[in-house]
Amino acid sequence: TVGADGTSLAVDGAGKLHIVSHDQTNSLLRYDTNASGIWVATTIEAHPVGGNPQIVWDPIRNNLHVYYHGMPEPGSPILRQAWKLPGQPWKVMTLPVATDHATRFSLTMDSAGDRHLVFVSPQRELWHIPTSGPPDPTHPVTHRRPIPLPGPSSAPDFTACATNSSGAVHAVFHDASSGSFHHPTNG
Repeated sequence: TVGADGTSLAVDGAGKLHIVSHDQTNSLLRYDTNASGIWVATTIEAHPVGGNPQIVWDPIRNNLHVYYHGMPEPGSPILRQAWKLPGQPWKVMTLPVATDHATRFSLTMDSAGDRHLVFVSPQRELWHIPTSGPPDPTHPVTHRRPIPLPGPSSAPDFTACATNSSGAVHAVFHDASSGSFHHPTNG
């Protein structure tokens, strides 16, 4: 099964499509694109990885970024990042962020080319993790900011995020404890 637990789409400046999906049958992360004029499918990473993939295109640097779940053997689930410059192979790294199979996150990019990850931790905390510039495997995450929850019993599960023209990050999350949706923003 491909894409059953996540498929994501980005459109680059030339209007070409970039799709990532989790191939659950083979436990790998797939990448499909029509950037060359024909559809080409490749594998980004081929060991137990790929859940909940999210992709964005960076208009400043003309590259792609993908965040997804990984599963080292043995070990606990991890959050991985892959990035690609045009004509180059994918590069991957592990982010030092605790995760589990149920962890959900969303990804967006602002007009300055900064990535914004909104992340639900295994403890049901909500975090904003901004990153600027090209990925640096020696310093993968510089800081994370807590996103206030509506109450002490709040239990965020699914999330989505976007940025507006002024760079403010808007998130939306579902609160499993109340069944309601919430819209925090830093703008």
